[in-house]
Amino acid sequence: MGKKDKNISVEEEVDEAEIEKLAAENANKPAPQLTKEDLEAIDNIEPGTSRLAIIGKMIKKVSIGTDISNISMPGSFILAKSTLSYFSDNFSSYFGELLKANKIDDDLERMLQVCRYLTTTLKETEDTTRKPLNPILGETWQANIQVKDGDGNEIRDNYFFAEQISHHPPISSSTVYNKKDGVNCTFCLPVRSQFMGTYVKISFEGESHITFEKYNEKFTFVAPPMAVRIFRSFSEYVGKGILKSDKSDYVIKSNYFAKPLFGGVYNGFESKVYKGKEKLYKIKGTWSGEMKITNLKTNETTVFFNRPREEATVVFPDTEQTLPTDSSVVWKGVFDAHKRDDVKAMSQEKVKVEEEQRKLAHQRKNTDEWKPVHFHKVDGRWQLINLKD
Repeated sequence: MGKKDKNISVEEEVDEAEIEKLAAENANKPAPQLTKEDLEAIDNIEPGTSRLAIIGKMIKKVSIGTDISNISMPGSFILAKSTLSYFSDNFSSYFGELLKANKIDDDLERMLQVCRYLTTTLKETEDTTRKPLNPILGETWQANIQVKDGDGNEIRDNYFFAEQISHHPPISSSTVYNKKDGVNCTFCLPVRSQFMGTYVKISFEGESHITFEKYNEKFTFVAPPMAVRIFRSFSEYVGKGILKSDKSDYVIKSNYFAKPLFGGVYNGFESKVYKGKEKLYKIKGTWSGEMKITNLKTNETTVFFNRPREEATVVFPDTEQTLPTDSSVVWKGVFDAHKRDDVKAMSQEKVKVEEEQRKLAHQRKNTDEWKPVHFHKVDGRWQLINLKD
């Protein structure tokens, strides 16, 4: 995705304190929904019309701080993929980096390798003017993840599985794992998308977990919020993150920085590595490029990590093995319309799915509460019921 500071004036003279105040006041306010007529009118706009200008008109009705997670979008502003696939892309693309940590006996070095892996789970938004599809309740997404070890050998027994376990608020429970090696990364977080006037803030609320059975160790990590700079055509992570272990007293605290309007770098961050309260190392750089680590006792600086270029190979199930709840089945009509470049049909097919879901939700009011099929809670944490070997 190209990074260009377009329409910079829309982000000048922003009073961040006032924005946060308004956001807090409107945090629980539902976003106004576009009617069928609104969707059709937008999809019928003449080709060549500025997408940013259309977005500007759409968001005039939205208050700062409003949660827009479930806002309805016209076909011309739909990214033809389910949000579930984003979690797969983020946490599976460099899963091999996490498998490397499973071969490191030293507690600190293992944590540093987990930190390297977590930098690879940060991704830039594919298109800031398009929104991925909101998964329906019970929607699933699965794949086989093939990675290479340090010697170039393929490791094929890695898997990803996700299920949408809540619609209001939207919560996906997702796992990427290798059962044989006992390595598991599970994340089950409410995702909130708030309109903040000059950008959309996407927050991942809560902790995610990484488990190494070999070391009887569980890591918890908190991901930083993402800011989608619609009018500047890029996204970035801005805020704090933390990585902790239940086995040792090592902690890594991170700060992710916004790119200034002029100068600065994209995707900058700085982390501090602690043992208890003692600062051991500083890690600094860009999560999308080169990172360096400084020993705070000796002041020696070395290369910590360079983001790998080669991503994992993702293999999806054969048609006969695909679940009826799979994203490819649920949104087939939308995806087919996208292949034909028919934005009107994309809107129509999306509305069909949404209307069917509203009917099902109404029927469930008089029955037992819906429960996830593929995930259950163990010690307060959601876990995949059936792990493949």
